[in-house]
Amino acid sequence: MSNKEALMRKARVDFSEEVFKKDDDAISVVKALLLISAEDEAFMALNREKDRLAAHIEGRNLSDTHTENFGDGVDGLYIAGRTMPMWLARFDFLAREVQDLLISKGSTFKPEEILKAVGSVLFKIQGFKREVANLDTNSFYLHLVLTLGSGSGILICIIYMEVCRRLGVLVKGAEVGDELLLWPLVDNLQECYKHCTGDRRCYFELLAFHHPAVLFGSNIGPSSHSSFEVPMLNFATNKQVVGMVLSKLKNLHWKDACKVRPGYALTDPLHPLAQVKSTQGDSHELAVGALLRPKSLRLAIMASERLRLLCPHDWVLMRDHGLLLYHNKRYGEAVQELSICAALAPSGDRHMLEHFVEKLHLLHIESSWSSLKPPSAPSTLA
Repeated sequence: MSNKEALMRKARVDFSEEVFKKDDDAISVVKALLLISAEDEAFMALNREKDRLAAHIEGRNLSDTHTENFGDGVDGLYIAGRTMPMWLARFDFLAREVQDLLISKGSTFKPEEILKAVGSVLFKIQGFKREVANLDTNSFYLHLVLTLGSGSGILICIIYMEVCRRLGVLVKGAEVGDELLLWPLVDNLQECYKHCTGDRRCYFELLAFHHPAVLFGSNIGPSSHSSFEVPMLNFATNKQVVGMVLSKLKNLHWKDACKVRPGYALTDPLHPLAQVKSTQGDSHELAVGALLRPKSLRLAIMASERLRLLCPHDWVLMRDHGLLLYHNKRYGEAVQELSICAALAPSGDRHMLEHFVEKLHLLHIESSWSSLKPPSAPSTLA
């Protein structure tokens, strides 16, 4: 096992230990996201190393501008020139910047003052900004967002929440689509939002009018709106926040993998028409994996594997992971994953999955035969 492969395994083990802590509040979202970056960076460095070796064998000189420095463990792994403790210290630096700003203004460190100061430091002094279109995987890697100062809305929210946490103000987020609605857990919410200006002022004042016990169903304090019996939103747990980032990474890496076939969905092989074509021996449909970018496909699988750790009983995640394995021609693993998925899926999807698993099992058998016959032999299934 190479050094980079060992680091990938160490990062995955540390990620598992971090997200499987008994108390969800003890899970560090930023550390989990940095461990994702560590594993993916090591994988991409390993691919660059293989490219250099292949170019050397072919007698070509492959230029590489990446400077890589890998230690003996994850803490010694340099991600964009910094180790894991150095990246975590970045949040301490941001928190000290906020403290210095508050002290310079003679603040009494009230929650509403801290929240306003965090916004000033992040968005005015440090220049963080949200990307308008979240179509780039770089917008969902925490180390790149901290380096470039721009990223997806959810990553900016996570940075904001972490800096507030280090200053003693707890901010929770609720999942709204693919984004987080941040909510400070303080008593005087109207005071927190009264300084908002622009088009969002009415929106914030409307949110501040309702007590969190109404919107989120939490036991933060009494609410005068007792007519609401069912909460409108739920606070996302730390594990769910990590899962939101992983889900975006999986989808974006998949889009990168199938750029040759724009619009090709991960679940397209399950469509009845696609299965009919495969039965008729349409080699174009059977060879989808050959049209995908291997590196991006592998990164999508890695994100899916971590999602499966977070939600081991989610049949939709099982289905997506099994299909990613199918596209990667890991038919044996795909059969196992999709067979379990079919047992947990609703009746409407179960029949479709079982039919696909039968054909996938034949592909698995053929792939085992192909390893025994000479390369010039034709495919029996084709």
